[in-house]
Amino acid sequence: MHNAIAAKCHALVFNDRQDAADTSEIWIKIYCRHWATVNKDSQTLDNLNAEERTIARQHMAILRRANRLKEGGFKANFETLPRQSYQRLANAQNTP
Repeated sequence: MHNAIAAKCHALVFNDRQDAADTSEIWIKIYCRHWATVNKDSQTLDNLNAEERTIARQHMAILRRANRLKEGGFKANFETLPRQSYQRLANAQNTP
């Protein structure tokens, strides 16, 4: 029973973090400039003022913690990654 409760709590926390990451992704997609390249849509903070950059970095931190941010592109560009389901993540972690 304890394991079932722990698993349910873990799933709830995971889903809450993914919901927060969804909100952050929306903000990033709206306010950060897009650079379209072949098979990618990278984004940059270049067009943001100081206040907006602070907000963007906070949203990027949320995405980073949710494993939904790919960094290290050209000129520090980045990409947001799609939402993962809890079940898919759990299956990936249990695969040898």
